[in-house]
Amino acid sequence: MLLSTYMIHYVFDGAGKHLCVTATRLDDGDAIRLAMQHAADGPDNYIALGTHRQLAERSAEKVGVTKVRWNLAV
Repeated sequence: MLLSTYMIHYVFDGAGKHLCVTATRLDDGDAIRLAMQHAADGPDNYIALGTHRQLAERSAEKVGVTKVRWNLAV
């Protein structure tokens, strides 16, 4: 399996944030989950792997994470 590097960009409480992750694949739900974990630490801010994008978005918005987007880093 080939690993790729991805950049995840998001807004947390009005401020732009980003993180870099290495994975074999990434989708919208995983990007939202990782952004939420990066922004808001703690067990209450956990989203399970494979969570559908819409459910992950609602959970992330509750802690202030919005406008999540991601791309393959070059």
